Amino acid sequence: MEHQNMDIWKEILANGTVLEKIFGHLCLDDQIKCIGICEAFHRIITNRVWKKKFRELNIYKTPYISVISNVGRTERESEDCEWLQETLTAKMAVRYEQCNIFLQQVARHVAKLRVYSEYFVLRESMGVAFRRIQLFGNLRELQYYQMVVTDDHLIIVAKFCSKLRKLALNECHCSEWHCLIPGYNLNIDILVSMAQLRELAVKCEQRSPLPEMQYNVVAQLLSKMQLKAFILQNIRILYDDGDTLQSGNGNLLEVLNIGHISMESWPNLKHNIKDFHNLQCLNIRVMDCNTLVTTADFELLAINCRKLVSLSLENCDLHIEDFTLLKTLQHLKLCCCGGLTSANFLQILGSLKLCSFTLIHTRVLGNIAALQISPTLEVITIDTIHFSAISEAFQNSQNQMLQLHTIKWLNGYINANWITNKCPHLRVLHIPNPRLISANIFQMTSMRELHFTSLQGFSWRFLVLLIKNLSLYHLNVQTTETIDDGKQKPQDATDIRTTLNTILIPFETYSTAQHFWMDLLNNNRSLSLIFYGEHENLLNMNFLSDLLEFPYVRNNLKCLNVCGFAVEIADLQTNKTRALLQLNKMTSHYRSRNNKFTIKI
Repeated sequence: MEHQNMDIWKEILANGTVLEKIFGHLCLDDQIKCIGICEAFHRIITNRVWKKKFRELNIYKTPYISVISNVGRTERESEDCEWLQETLTAKMAVRYEQCNIFLQQVARHVAKLRVYSEYFVLRESMGVAFRRIQLFGNLRELQYYQMVVTDDHLIIVAKFCSKLRKLALNECHCSEWHCLIPGYNLNIDILVSMAQLRELAVKCEQRSPLPEMQYNVVAQLLSKMQLKAFILQNIRILYDDGDTLQSGNGNLLEVLNIGHISMESWPNLKHNIKDFHNLQCLNIRVMDCNTLVTTADFELLAINCRKLVSLSLENCDLHIEDFTLLKTLQHLKLCCCGGLTSANFLQILGSLKLCSFTLIHTRVLGNIAALQISPTLEVITIDTIHFSAISEAFQNSQNQMLQLHTIKWLNGYINANWITNKCPHLRVLHIPNPRLISANIFQMTSMRELHFTSLQGFSWRFLVLLIKNLSLYHLNVQTTETIDDGKQKPQDATDIRTTLNTILIPFETYSTAQHFWMDLLNNNRSLSLIFYGEHENLLNMNFLSDLLEFPYVRNNLKCLNVCGFAVEIADLQTNKTRALLQLNKMTSHYRSRNNKFTIKI
């Protein structure tokens, strides 16, 4: 029997596919330990498991541990959602020594690398650079967040990451703790030497006054680099007395967003736009709200940028007779602009073949007549003091919006009749408060996601009706308000069945009716509940003890997801103090940034 068992083990150890599946179920900490046992384990883990799993790698450098994730960050229109997505992302904590071993073995497989420094938010003197970049020879995309980046560091990147095509420097600093600005404390010749680089993004933190950059530097980068995408954010672009430079490689450019443009540098940009024949996405944000964007500017874009599909105008004074000059436009965003007329509004929604339209803090001048809305429209985002007039215009539209699947109505009252009558295929609705449309919301049978930001006037009964009677997949409540309806608090959910996959609620909404939420989870096993709040509430010893007492948690869950970290239920039950200490160590950077904490059940 012993010989037979030995033969079985030999067969298992010789079968790479079986070993790959076994090692794939281990945590990263255990995988790192296993690669030192024998050459076979090392080969299977590094060349199979890690090669497949970590083509995309996120590293969070904190004062106590390193945090590893292989889940990419998607772009978010709202900064309010960014903290939530980052916090919920699945992560693994490893000690520095283990992280160094891991990076040594996995680096050659990584194509996309994001490095986040959490030191800077704790104490400026603890700023950190990433000193292992030379290991990542096959890197195609590199993004730094709040890192210290020097010329010497970028020289190493240019030398060892010769295949790099995208570089993003987000809220990074030089060694003197100033915002990293090309041409000021970052040598642009190093950037130019990266021959394969096609996308360059530099983002500074939002502050007043904004850091400054000369337009001459912008023109040099566009002229000397073969960029397809060039993005500058939260940087003020100033005019200088030098001659306007021709952007010799402008024909390659597809995406352009060059920060906050001063009125003096606006003519220079328009001069360079003449060379951008392949431009597809243009973001114009001006410093002075008196900066005019005129019909002549639209004619320039129409003649020279015939592939333009996305245009964002921010803080501009619009003097445009005809928006339909840009016939190829599919996505239009107007933010904090003046001069938008009702005739322009009709042109935008009726004559352009838009897929998405965003109107933020922008007034519509004049009375909006009945309009024929483009049948191509898929997404509408509205946040303006003229919400009533715009809602009425949609109500009086002469046709249905059959392609419209997402409405983001971020401010004020909305006439829900047009949503039910004109948008039969609506799937995603963002609204301040669903109580505003309580008479119509249960008629929205195609809706699958509901997001709202206020609980004013809410009752528990209405919330239960939303959960029970709508065919939703996702219900997201992001607010600091509470339901002021203590007398009608639901006691159980034994008879409630729901189509929901996830519910996101504030901690106070969960803690007020814990038994109800646990019943709901117990009766709907495909449902996940996420609640968020202050760390002193979610990592409270008494609260976690009560949470572990619920039969649903004890009997059905192996792990509790806290801020993206999987914590074994058994560890919390056997040694709660040690588990909490470890959790506090892993989440110290969220605490220092005053982030909301999350628990996912």
